[in-house]
Amino acid sequence: MSAYYDRPVGEGVLHLQASYQRRGQEQTKFDPLATKIVGGVLTPNGPSVTFTIIPSSNNLDMALAYDLGRYEIGIFGKNLTDGVKVTHIGRATYFKIYQAGDRETVARPRTIGGRIKVKFWPLMRLPLCLAVALSLVSAAATAGVDAPELAAPGPYRVGLAHVTWIQPRQIDVLAIGRKTGAQPRLDRVLPIDIWYPGASAVGAAAVVYRGVLTGEDGKDVAFTAPGTAVSAAAATAGSFPIVIMAHGYGGTPVAMSWLAENLASKGYVVVGPHFNDPPITDGAKFVQVIVRRPLDIAFVTAEAQSRARRRVGVLATADPSRTVLIGYSMGGYGALATAGTTANLKAVVAISPAGRFGTAEAFAAHPLSAVAAPTLFIVGDRDTLVGYDPGVKGLFDREIHATRYLLTFENAGHSIGMNAAP
Repeated sequence: MSAYYDRPVGEGVLHLQASYQRRGQEQTKFDPLATKIVGGVLTPNGPSVTFTIIPSSNNLDMALAYDLGRYEIGIFGKNLTDGVKVTHIGRATYFKIYQAGDRETVARPRTIGGRIKVKFWPLMRLPLCLAVALSLVSAAATAGVDAPELAAPGPYRVGLAHVTWIQPRQIDVLAIGRKTGAQPRLDRVLPIDIWYPGASAVGAAAVVYRGVLTGEDGKDVAFTAPGTAVSAAAATAGSFPIVIMAHGYGGTPVAMSWLAENLASKGYVVVGPHFNDPPITDGAKFVQVIVRRPLDIAFVTAEAQSRARRRVGVLATADPSRTVLIGYSMGGYGALATAGTTANLKAVVAISPAGRFGTAEAFAAHPLSAVAAPTLFIVGDRDTLVGYDPGVKGLFDREIHATRYLLTFENAGHSIGMNAAP
């Protein structure tokens, strides 16, 4: 539960934000030889001491800021009431995070800090905003967003830009001559959405996302979704990591705006290409998606890094030496298939990645053993589309040369990477 209040005071605006979260009692597993208990008592349940009761807790966060336009001064407090913290969980936790020596925090310690923001408007065509945040823990800057503790927005407001990138003379997969072997070529046009740490005025109108997805009857269904980003907002000065966010088959980046906005608010430049897949109901054209997804992700990644080095547009604030690939479903397949050859890759997140296409192995040409970047696999154990075990857990087991993690959501299906249904 969150609340916010704005009031003009003198020459500025006073912003007050508060959020409250009640966590009920939970039962989880822990390693009694490795677990440490801080700020609370865990009650064993049974002689084996395998199951543990995490007591209920009340978490209160508050932030107060005074905005004078060019200057903003604020204080914040995180976890001001009670809470329970558990670290060094060594076995499967409530969410089944399989990792030796795993760390899981149930509640963060009480933290109080301050923040000073200074905005500069040099003599340039576009205003430039420099935000300097002095804090021990980031405070949410997006008022009114109700989110779990670890998913709370970060300190930056979010901007949104639209560009178009072109891959010249790409093979038209669907036009290859079966008998002649002819390979017609065309320019592949990819619209790109870019979310970035921005500097928008208080009260600036947020975007309303619009997109089209295929319905259960095979017909296109238009949808809208409210956002928190501000279109064409000035970019915050800095050097932020690049995130390439790849949607699934027949999808669209705006269907993953929940993730893009959250990451941008925490200091990432998120590049979301529209792959313009053929209709999901036309199985004969699925081969284009299989072939093009890794190629498109590789192109978009290289282009984003190149524009960051040349300081083009909002990517002028991006750091090409720190790149992350995130993909959902077919985007997850493309991210994993590309990861072994991507320069300056620091991490991969594969959400419900596809691993087989019918009876065909997805990674025959792109072995997972080539991936060296740390990888997080996320999947629901009721995912009947890409499968769990066999399925994504098998992909996790085969990525043998990377530090890897598997996060399994119990009773979840395939759509965990998308926005909630409108």
